[in-house]
Amino acid sequence: MQLVKKQTGFDVKGALQEDSCPQDTILERDVIYYLRKMKTEFSTLVNSLIEQKGDKLVIFIDDLDRIKPVKALEFLEAIKNFLDVENCVFVMAVDYSVIQSGMAEKMGRSAQELQGKSYFDKIIQVPFNMPVSSYRTDRYIMSLLGWDYDSGGKKYEKQKRDTFFLKVRDSGLSSADVDFFSNITGLTVGNNPRGIKRAVNYANLLKMIVEMKRKGTGKKWTLADAKLLYPLTCMQLAWPELFANFAEHPSPGTLHLYEDFDYLANLEGMDQLFKRVHNKEEVKSNITGFFDEFIALCDVDGNGEISTQEFKPIWEMMSDANLTSTKMADLEEDWKKLKIKVLANLKSKDLSFIDNILNMFRASDSFWNDPLQLTLLEAGKKFYNILWAGKQVGSLVTTQKDPILLYLKADAEAIIKNLPEGAGTVVTDVKHVGHYGTGDSRVDLPALAQMSDGVQIMNAIHKTIAAA
Repeated sequence: MQLVKKQTGFDVKGALQEDSCPQDTILERDVIYYLRKMKTEFSTLVNSLIEQKGDKLVIFIDDLDRIKPVKALEFLEAIKNFLDVENCVFVMAVDYSVIQSGMAEKMGRSAQELQGKSYFDKIIQVPFNMPVSSYRTDRYIMSLLGWDYDSGGKKYEKQKRDTFFLKVRDSGLSSADVDFFSNITGLTVGNNPRGIKRAVNYANLLKMIVEMKRKGTGKKWTLADAKLLYPLTCMQLAWPELFANFAEHPSPGTLHLYEDFDYLANLEGMDQLFKRVHNKEEVKSNITGFFDEFIALCDVDGNGEISTQEFKPIWEMMSDANLTSTKMADLEEDWKKLKIKVLANLKSKDLSFIDNILNMFRASDSFWNDPLQLTLLEAGKKFYNILWAGKQVGSLVTTQKDPILLYLKADAEAIIKNLPEGAGTVVTDVKHVGHYGTGDSRVDLPALAQMSDGVQIMNAIHKTIAAA
């Protein structure tokens, strides 16, 4: 205010004081008159700063895409009357889609579609689109992570700094590895250099935590570790609501559910995520693309499914980096113990018989195959209690008469109601029948294992149990 008064003689502070404008305040007078007056005084101020002919006062305005779209639009409307002042140039960094979103919010979607481009063109006299498609983000990302790209773009010099790739220098990196890190970055934090650097700094911090936790174990940091931790880092930064859900329920089943966007859309917190972004459809595409990349990385046998064994390194990395406090039970060991007990009561010693039955729980597409939700608790020589999400839902029983039986704590009619036609014969009401273990309904596992859709039927049964 002092500068304006000194250069132009216009006392802004005094004009706004009540005693200077007793009855007819600035807002009550002719608005157009005052806008013209302000523009004239602004022009006088600009020219007073110009020392010689050809000089310009350049005003840079950045980060317009960091405020709410409607506020960005209002800002442009507020300064548009001053954009044509002689010897003054405004340089604005703004995402065009932000202004479009602001117009849609303020004027309605139809008005935005009809007037959006022309409105923008009236304000921005010389548009320049940053050539982001020509950025060598792969080179930039890899250099930040600790590797130098050579002139051919195919080899990497051994890095000499304590960075994200420390101790993997001798393993070398392929072009596919570079593509992986570049794709993960683009799908999550985007190609903005500031965002990329933030992700790399956070990844380096988490790597330090992992190495501290592994100290004394002899476990070295590898390229495989780097390729697991970096996507988790980017996911947490880009979609914190989604990552919070994954950290609470880290499992193969959760990963595959994230490929279904109908499921994702109903997750707690996702509505807040979508409110925060400018292009909801693009984010949807990025999320599904990210999980395609991540699942392909972890799918060692290439069958399109993530087994418990394949998921274990993910959980270990999340645990070592303090990204989850959820414990992962050793279900494989529990299944082995149960199998031994069943074989002791199985007269034929037919291994395929018990394998087919247990496969309905352990198959990669089985809803029961979740080591973070399913717990088997040995409750004596004859049975194991089944817990789902910490709640007892039934028992697996083995006796000499019946080598393996499944009892569930659910009403038989409720279970049968959700089964495919004809499958209800495998479920029996045993509310008033004495038996080992816990449950009001009995499932005939041997009969179920002989059906071609046995796993799908067990999945239908699981839905009823989980809902209860």
